[in-house]
Amino acid sequence: MKEDFAPDAELDFSEESLNEIYTLVEGWLTRFEQSPQWQQMPEYTRMVAESAILYFTEYMYTHLGQEPAEWNAQGLEEVCLSVMPAKIATGPDFFNVVPQVLGTFFAFLKEQQLLTQTDALQQHLARIASDIPLRAADESQWSMSKVIAMMALNAGVDLEDEDQVKHFMQMLSTTFEEQAWDQAAQQDGESR
Repeated sequence: MKEDFAPDAELDFSEESLNEIYTLVEGWLTRFEQSPQWQQMPEYTRMVAESAILYFTEYMYTHLGQEPAEWNAQGLEEVCLSVMPAKIATGPDFFNVVPQVLGTFFAFLKEQQLLTQTDALQQHLARIASDIPLRAADESQWSMSKVIAMMALNAGVDLEDEDQVKHFMQMLSTTFEEQAWDQAAQQDGESR
């Protein structure tokens, strides 16, 4: 299991800069959603596109310090193959469409002349596309927070429902506490 990813402390990270980046990319998204490229994507892909693009944008900045004008193939690979699979708690369908979402978004950005390095991003994305869902399915790559979130999802918890999440966390805490007591009692019995 991977350690939880947190923004890199050595980066010059600021909430203000992140908000400015969100504003820029959300503007691009608004235009993208009105484009022919958007309409050509399947319905489910359109449903998750905004989340996939905003996760990508956030992690490129918070983990690598890259604003959109600085996005590069190495950062794309790190975020798509390590950070997103470790952090985003969702089923495989999401990760199966991430390459299509990002590839279509990069094509739109190129067509609209909003980002200059889209060819390199698209080419590298094509090389790693099949690895993205594989990495996301590899539980050894998951952060502790994703492990717990996936346990909750598998137990039928709606992660958007605060009460359900609190109840699940209380049950999980009680279960771990009981297991610790059982293990301590067993070790105590073995030492006698």
